[in-house]
Amino acid sequence: MALFDWIPRFDPRKALPSSTGTSGTPVVLLHGAYSTPKAFGALAVALNEIGRPFIAPDYAHYGTGAFVDGLRDVTAICEGFRSFDIVGHSFGGIVGLQLLRQPEFVGKVSTIIGLGTPWRGLPTKGKHMVKLFGQAYEDLRGPFEVDDVDPATKVYSVISTADKTVNPKFSQFGEVIVLDGSVAHAALPRETKVITSLLEEAELARGQQ
Repeated sequence: MALFDWIPRFDPRKALPSSTGTSGTPVVLLHGAYSTPKAFGALAVALNEIGRPFIAPDYAHYGTGAFVDGLRDVTAICEGFRSFDIVGHSFGGIVGLQLLRQPEFVGKVSTIIGLGTPWRGLPTKGKHMVKLFGQAYEDLRGPFEVDDVDPATKVYSVISTADKTVNPKFSQFGEVIVLDGSVAHAALPRETKVITSLLEEAELARGQQ
């Protein structure tokens, strides 16, 4: 596992597009470790095109801080929503899943999409790496509980056979969508057609309830 493979490639000069969507359930976009909301630039454009509002917060010092700090940050951001969906890249998916396990969020999240997310944790090595890259590196070990997630919440795992950062065997939970062998871990947030189709499917299901 190459540490720098965690970091999505994006132009640091390019701002994340603002949300212009006015209809549908809000989508919370949670970046991964060592990343920023800009990783969701392409997805933000796609969500604006289909009219879905979104929020892409920065949390836990660009995903380098302790897991508990990240969860606290995201909890404070989301507590005002009546309902929302979550898209989490890698570590962001873990934060999102643990968020919806909290009593105050039960029933509020109908769909969570993990992009290369090691839901239960991921083996990591080297205490010295924590000093270099932050507590998130150690916290990735987990283990994280997943078995008591609200059964009303649909969980999707979008994984790639080309992922050399998170072994796909660690990122399978719920309904698994396997991409072909050309999508790297850092590129998963740019798979906008797959992600938006899952979100629209969830929105359609809500409308039929």
